[in-house]
Amino acid sequence: MDHINLKILQGYRTDDFSGELKLLMKYKQGAHDGNMQIPAPYKEDESQFSVVLNKIHDSCLGLISYIKTENPDILPKR
Repeated sequence: MDHINLKILQGYRTDDFSGELKLLMKYKQGAHDGNMQIPAPYKEDESQFSVVLNKIHDSCLGLISYIKTENPDILPKR
């Protein structure tokens, strides 16, 4: 999702919305180049798909960590 998509979704929020809307890359652990958008690899060579998938994977792991920290009872314990 990029900033334009985020802005559109924010426009759909109702007054009683209490959730969070953020770019997935915000949750990426470790260093990133400051670019919070996930690039679209469609016009690049095939190797860029792996780069994008790795960014999504790392960001999802960070999101899960954030959810566990902020809401420890929301996910089942192992």
